[in-house]
Amino acid sequence: MSVQAAAECAVLYSLSPLNPKDGTTCCGKNGIVCMGDHITAITGSGVQYYVTGSLPDNLGDLTELTELKLGFQTISGTIPTSIGNLKKLSVLDLGANPIRGPIPDSIANCTSLNNLSLGGIRLNGPLPNVLPPLLTVVDFKTSGATGVIPDYSASTGLISIILDGNSIEGPLPSYFGSLNLIQLGLSSNKLTGSIPSSFVNLPSFTILHLDGNFLTGTVPDGLKGLKELHVDVNCLDGQTGELRNPNCPTPVASGPSTGLIVGIVVAAVALLGVIGALVYWRRRRASVESMSRLEPCIKDETIVQVIDGEDAIEARSALSHSSSVEILSLTVAGEVGAKPPRKMPFLDIHLSTAGSASSVQVGKPELMTAEEMGRQRSRLEAVDPHTWTVDQTAVWCTTVLPGGDNVDALIHSKYFLSCTLA
Repeated sequence: MSVQAAAECAVLYSLSPLNPKDGTTCCGKNGIVCMGDHITAITGSGVQYYVTGSLPDNLGDLTELTELKLGFQTISGTIPTSIGNLKKLSVLDLGANPIRGPIPDSIANCTSLNNLSLGGIRLNGPLPNVLPPLLTVVDFKTSGATGVIPDYSASTGLISIILDGNSIEGPLPSYFGSLNLIQLGLSSNKLTGSIPSSFVNLPSFTILHLDGNFLTGTVPDGLKGLKELHVDVNCLDGQTGELRNPNCPTPVASGPSTGLIVGIVVAAVALLGVIGALVYWRRRRASVESMSRLEPCIKDETIVQVIDGEDAIEARSALSHSSSVEILSLTVAGEVGAKPPRKMPFLDIHLSTAGSASSVQVGKPELMTAEEMGRQRSRLEAVDPHTWTVDQTAVWCTTVLPGGDNVDALIHSKYFLSCTLA
């Protein structure tokens, strides 16, 4: 073994078992190919188990190396800066190793490199800023790549870019459309923006994987005939359910603006308020007109209190004045400790027939005999007090007035009524 061959085999000392420890040559063993005194290829194809260790800092001393294919091994450490000295290197495959990033920028000096396969390493950072000019295939799949896609437009020979399963952000570069891409894999990233229409200009484009991102807009028509087109689980127009990324922003429904909708709602509420006020005052006027005929009987106040076993309702007439209201103690028939009355306007619960002619004639107390008052009270007490009109309520109050200024009359049912005239 020549001195040169021994020196190059010594470079591989940190990679076991590529460099024999017995001092013999490494050429022809464990997938190491030599031409003359130089190592030209390292494939690890003859290794019984795995290649372990780390890439040597002086890896660049193997100046005749054209292939370094040690994927799916257990090589750790980083890619040394000296790799830029490998001007004849055409294939660099170190994928599926626990190699850490970053990738040195000197890799751009590998001017013969056309296949860069580093998928599955532990990059955990940005992609390299510059790629070799003759590169055709780049693979950083599931490598923990972050940040945006750099400008690789100078690498005009790129035909396959595989960056699936990372955390790459930002938009899809429009310069992709000026390359000669056949395959583009960017699924399961964090891409945003739209799919550039320039992609339709790629003459040999056959595979496009963009599923699992946050892309918006539509898919250009010229891409829908690709051999493989994966765009599901994005934020594209028309995507719903399982086909839509659950983390997409909530789409804003088209139609009237929010201001217009609010304006319509406010106008509708105002209109309902006006209508309600008109109805209220119309009914109140009818009630006042009806009650005015009973003024000698009811004077300032008519209060009807009804307890039905659940709630106590205090209903006031249209002529009531808050200063003349006397709250009466109520007791439900057969019960002790009635609930406090729940005040409600008389107008709202009893005047469904307000202003209409009553079948019960109202007379003044001094012109009615006790027998006549008894008959009128009996007629009213046969009817559910909840349905009494203003006239009927006033008649009932009139019939009990002779008993005193504060008269309580108990109807032997579930209703307890009181009429007080101030």
